[in-house]
Amino acid sequence: MKLILPIMLALTLGACTTLEQSNRISTRLVGKEFNSIASRYLDRPTFAAIERMSDKATVLRVKMSMYGSKESNLPFLQGRSAAYVAHIDKFLEWEALAKSRGDALTKDIGRVPAWSNGPSGDLKFVFHSGNAATHFLAISFCAAGTCLDNQTVYFDAASVQELRRLLLALDDGSLGKASVDSVYK
Repeated sequence: MKLILPIMLALTLGACTTLEQSNRISTRLVGKEFNSIASRYLDRPTFAAIERMSDKATVLRVKMSMYGSKESNLPFLQGRSAAYVAHIDKFLEWEALAKSRGDALTKDIGRVPAWSNGPSGDLKFVFHSGNAATHFLAISFCAAGTCLDNQTVYFDAASVQELRRLLLALDDGSLGKASVDSVYK
């Protein structure tokens, strides 16, 4: 029994993955968060970076500063972009249909595995209408049976297209190729 705790601690510490390299990328991607005072979805500071992890994974990390001191964090895993893009394309299909019909709805699109530094994680994709004319792709991180819905990032149609472009570039290797460390010595 005395050996179980040290063994579990060693396994936990050994399983931790660290960030080896992070390169911020310039993008027009803008996340939104609902502002209850304005009663609208408002733009929030949104940043993207290509990260190389010690487990050799490459991640497109999208971070959005939320109201208060929270930050939303979406880790898109290289090699999964086809699945992410399929969910994005489903959103675009549903958006056109909802606009043509004047519908307002919230409906799950699906989940795709994401990079996680712990229990396996997923990104949850949801079609969400602000009203009959404005629709958002809502993405939140889920792990260990819990989704961080209070940290959901809402993307409008323009940002959905930009996210789609970034994900395709992530998988074809054209995103974040230049290392700033090799330039700024």
